[in-house]
Amino acid sequence: MRSLSKLCVLLLAAGLLIAPASGAAASKSKKKKSKTEEVAKPKVDKYTKMFVNDKSCLTAKGPFLTLHKLKGKLYVEVPLKTIGREMLIASTISEASDTNLGTIGYKPTDPIHVKFTRIDTTIYLSQAVVPPVHDTNDPHMSKAIGRSTLPAIIHSFPTRRSSDLYQKKQNELLAPIKSTKGGVVNITGKFKSEGSVIDQIKSFEDNVTVKSYLSYSVTADLLGLMVIKKDEPMTLKVTRTILLLPEEAMRPRLADSRIGIFLTDMSRINGKKDKIEDFSVINRWNIQPKDMEAWKRGELVEPAKPIVFYLDDAFPALGREPIRRGVLRWNKAFEKIGFKNVMHIEDFPKDDPEFDPDNIKYSCIRYAPIAIANAMGPSWVDPRSGEILNASVYVYHDVMKLLNNWLFVQTAQADERVRAVTIPEEVIGDGLRYVVAHEVGHCLGYMHNMSASAVIPVDSLRSPSFTQKYGTTTSIM
Repeated sequence: MRSLSKLCVLLLAAGLLIAPASGAAASKSKKKKSKTEEVAKPKVDKYTKMFVNDKSCLTAKGPFLTLHKLKGKLYVEVPLKTIGREMLIASTISEASDTNLGTIGYKPTDPIHVKFTRIDTTIYLSQAVVPPVHDTNDPHMSKAIGRSTLPAIIHSFPTRRSSDLYQKKQNELLAPIKSTKGGVVNITGKFKSEGSVIDQIKSFEDNVTVKSYLSYSVTADLLGLMVIKKDEPMTLKVTRTILLLPEEAMRPRLADSRIGIFLTDMSRINGKKDKIEDFSVINRWNIQPKDMEAWKRGELVEPAKPIVFYLDDAFPALGREPIRRGVLRWNKAFEKIGFKNVMHIEDFPKDDPEFDPDNIKYSCIRYAPIAIANAMGPSWVDPRSGEILNASVYVYHDVMKLLNNWLFVQTAQADERVRAVTIPEEVIGDGLRYVVAHEVGHCLGYMHNMSASAVIPVDSLRSPSFTQKYGTTTSIM
């Protein structure tokens, strides 16, 4: 999709546009016709002509939104029940001509928090606002908050004409290539509309996806002194997801400054205090016991909704089993709070038409064939509550180089297996399991725990019996 800058709002299903009466309805006033005169054909409305009768139109119908792809343009049909519901719109890179600028599976920008609003006969795409926490039983405070949290309008769409989502410019809020200045590497990406096209549309119960090829002319320099690229062509295949948020947000949990967890900032207005308070809630998954009474009795119970990671089908065979163990080892931690089998890891489904690794609805572990000696585990949340909705682990190819260096420098004196140019697969596998477990920790909301590196006394770190039992740090983070 060239841009999500405009949405076509065809509210026919909602009854805002009524189809013309058929020829039969007008038969009462018919005049005498000659025998040779033919009966007039029923008039076909514009919606039927464009989206039903035109066989070149591709339609993805869903209860949340319906998409129509027609002659290179994208139309979005919005039912009335969707207006006012809060949504996230996200971009994911599915394919790239230059993986140094576009990591497969990566979300280059945070999802935007929006909703459709309506004034008279015009539909707007507006920014959704998370209001300050306040006493909803106080009519005066509720009125003041309502006046002070007007959703900012991003775009407008008159409901009685068909506009489209396919524009000659891109929406910067969702752009997969951002122009940057003032850093070590400065990048300028110029969007090329003539090399961009919609590819595929899908619609499901609570989300829709649009896949598009987006083309750019990219220039990059090093510290403004040396040109690395000069107007080089680049194309990305990007998946845009519009995800409907739950009607009722998860109950937030207040943050504790002693625990290193990623946070969502909020504010609170209390009439009994002399200032507006800023506070934070933790980013966490909504894990609820399937059997609440058994959980209250102290029994281990499964969650009503487990956390599922899907393993990239492009991952080299060597890393697949260590990755599985890195994910599942977190189940031991969840058992300490009464849950079992919280963490699941599955291969990319081959027979599920709804599955798409680039849809924000699915959390995945992706392989990136890039010369970066690292891995990362970002997550994305419901801004109303801090509920983690999606998290992904990106494993770059050269993390293997990092593991080789770590294992040799840190353990060669104690482990003769790593005193070699090529470290055995089982040892490398243990290192990869550690890396993935660490990144999954980020996906669960945990930040780096630097204090854990200093909590063990030095003399204990020099004790083989101690380190064999407890390791060299008290936290995987």
